[in-house]
Amino acid sequence: MLIYAIRRLNLFIITLLILTLIGYNIVKLDPFSVFNQQDFWAGWLQYLRQLMQGDLGISADGLPVTQALSEVFPATMELCFFAFLLALIVGIPLGTLAGIRRGSPADIVISSITLLTFSMPIFWMAILMIMLFSLYLAGCRFPVATTCCLRFQTPQALPWSM
Repeated sequence: MLIYAIRRLNLFIITLLILTLIGYNIVKLDPFSVFNQQDFWAGWLQYLRQLMQGDLGISADGLPVTQALSEVFPATMELCFFAFLLALIVGIPLGTLAGIRRGSPADIVISSITLLTFSMPIFWMAILMIMLFSLYLAGCRFPVATTCCLRFQTPQALPWSM
């Protein structure tokens, strides 16, 4: 078991190093990057040091990236919490029902819906969930964009609003 854990730790470290190399190369593509004046390995080591200190750089808006992330982090955690809660409240009872009544119509329906949702591309599922929870279920109780309601009047001059 210890050997397995050491192997997994080594793979984790190697994966992180490869991902930081990829991230450094992406940052180096920016013509205004500070890393362009350095040779590759010295710049990558400086990039690693900054990442270890929590310095993620400056965003396109001129703000520190950590500040921009801290502004949206609470909403992200709220979304994760409620998604997890919904999965527990819906998934466990339905999975138990499908397991207890194996081969029944309820099992077939639950299994079909599960297969459909797992087979659907995640971006399409996200669009459908946004439409379902923000527009069709309980109106403004499920905000989706900057915590405001999507039920607003669009000007009739727009072609898609006719």
